[in-house]
Amino acid sequence: MASQCFYPNGTIYNDVIPCNGTAVADGQHSSCCRSNDLCLTNGLCMSTEDHDADRNYYWREGCTDESYSDNACPKQCTSGDFANDNHKIFHCPSSDNTKWTCKDPAKPHPLVGTVTDGCDDPNLVFTDIAPLIYATAKLPSVSTATSKSAGSSATPAASPASTAISASSEPTNSSPSSNTSSSPSNHPSSNPMGALTSGSPQPSEPASTSALTIGLGVGIPLGVISIASLAAVVFLLLRRRRRADKAEGLASYQAKDAEIHEVYTPSWTDSQYPSEKYAHEATTRLHEANAQREAAELPVPDAELPSSSTKSLKR
Repeated sequence: MASQCFYPNGTIYNDVIPCNGTAVADGQHSSCCRSNDLCLTNGLCMSTEDHDADRNYYWREGCTDESYSDNACPKQCTSGDFANDNHKIFHCPSSDNTKWTCKDPAKPHPLVGTVTDGCDDPNLVFTDIAPLIYATAKLPSVSTATSKSAGSSATPAASPASTAISASSEPTNSSPSSNTSSSPSNHPSSNPMGALTSGSPQPSEPASTSALTIGLGVGIPLGVISIASLAAVVFLLLRRRRRADKAEGLASYQAKDAEIHEVYTPSWTDSQYPSEKYAHEATTRLHEANAQREAAELPVPDAELPSSSTKSLKR
């Protein structure tokens, strides 16, 4: 299905694009807003410029259904001459936020403040659901368009801010009939977003944040394990080195001790200490001296005496 948008009277509307490009791609219809305008669930549009300036301005733009009979088409302020163009709409104060009014074409409204002119005019007031953003009108990301032309489409923006949002919900139509002629309303070139009574869309979490979280979840444990393993290896190496140093020191000590024993090894035999050897030698010499003395003192037998000695004894 073509993504061309139309005014309520069936005239081609080239300045807007569909809010729901997915529905259009599936052969369904969608409300239309200007590029980057915020699309509301009731079919209206808002601009961020109006929101930033605290203006109470909303817009009924167009629809992809040329007959303007599809439920996706905004039906607010489409009767009479209002059908020939887009139209400005004000949100009126009420207890349930469902009161709206079409801008009175006979009254100029300054672009200041939260205008509520017409909220007491029964010919302009109608009831509709409270404003709630569900998408942002955007051109397809595959093309770079410099102007709004026929054939442009929009892709839905962030997911709705509330589960109560329904892109196919049918707005309540209570548009008044008017016989007064209306001049075309000028729409700001930037985006609308007036005073919302409900939450705005929440952007989904970027994929890069999820990837970073996963990376940290995996990387930190691996880093801790790696550091612990490295510390264990260093500890084992140091302990092995200490053991090697201790063994080397013991071997060196034993080698020095062996050298000392080799230098001071006794030269005597029979495993005798010097004192014992000298005592034994002294005893032996003493025994030899005593033996010689005793041998010298022994008496000589008479038979062994010379004959001269015997003769002298008889005289």
